[in-house]
Amino acid sequence: PRLPSTSRRHHAASSRRGATVASVTVGGMTFESERAHLFGEGDPNHEETILQKITSKRREDVAEARKKVSMEQLREVANAFDLVCGEPLQLGERVAKESAQGKMALAAEFKRASPSKGDIAVDLDAAEQGCLYSSVGAAVISVLTEEHWFKGTLN
Repeated sequence: PRLPSTSRRHHAASSRRGATVASVTVGGMTFESERAHLFGEGDPNHEETILQKITSKRREDVAEARKKVSMEQLREVANAFDLVCGEPLQLGERVAKESAQGKMALAAEFKRASPSKGDIAVDLDAAEQGCLYSSVGAAVISVLTEEHWFKGTLN
């Protein structure tokens, strides 16, 4: 959501790496971008939101994973998976197909845990659950593979 126009003032644009960035003042503090106040930029008392914590942890995990597995190796694994299971569905195409048939495109999500609810289904098999979701009409299925917050896995 955007701040009401009465509570934001744009200042002169500055240039960084060729991109123009407008600064904004909120509650007497000036930020480099309109969204900076959401991320605590310039606020020493800012406490990270759960989404910021998840994003930060994910960036750390990806950096560590890149040290262990090259992009080429990851592509090889993905290609082998696609050969066995088929390529991932294109969401837009899948939704359009369901809509063209007069159906609602139902999306299902599988996760073993969540930051807000804790453990949900830590012992369930994602593949079996995905088949169940599909059998009851799910047009697309999302499987959370993030390990720390959602207890997922790529295996």
